[in-house]
Amino acid sequence: MVSDFVANIIEIPRIIIQQSETIRSGFHDFDLDVKNLNFRPVSEEILVKKLREQENGIDIVLGKGRIIPDSPDNIIVNELMNFPEIDYDVVAELLFRLAGQAVVKLKPVSTMRA
Repeated sequence: MVSDFVANIIEIPRIIIQQSETIRSGFHDFDLDVKNLNFRPVSEEILVKKLREQENGIDIVLGKGRIIPDSPDNIIVNELMNFPEIDYDVVAELLFRLAGQAVVKLKPVSTMRA
């Protein structure tokens, strides 16, 4: 039985893969392509429609409750930091420059003249 077992075994060698050099990844300096960045802000109002028969009304609630205001640049960079491939300590300057370019593009025309 032992000789049959040895005759029918396929030995699989153990392979260890090790990184031989330090591999660095990151982002090179670039400008944001804003020509297709055409989002418009949505209203901060929340529409509440009551579904009961006795309450056939509609309420409008302003959405400025517990949100702590921050600059748009900081909000964008904060969301980008959630991606593991972005190392904030290395590319912070680039992130804020790109966020600034996006904010300038999305800023309403009326506030740009003021």
